[in-house]
Amino acid sequence: MTARHQGHLLPPRTTADDLFPLFDRYGKVIDVFIPRDRRTGDSRGFAFVRYKYADEAQKAVDRLDGKFLLLYFWF
Repeated sequence: MTARHQGHLLPPRTTADDLFPLFDRYGKVIDVFIPRDRRTGDSRGFAFVRYKYADEAQKAVDRLDGKFLLLYFWF
């Protein structure tokens, strides 16, 4: 069984590699999907994180829901 968690308000250049370490600490992440604007290629501001087990997804929701997460990007 897999479970998904949705994150909101991501910076435009966010990648799955940026998010994976944040969510992987709560369980086995199967994939991270970031919908993109078709014209610009920028993030649409949210992502879907899929976990192998529902209880791991729930743990991430419990710990991260409503939290402000600071993501650092190096260019």
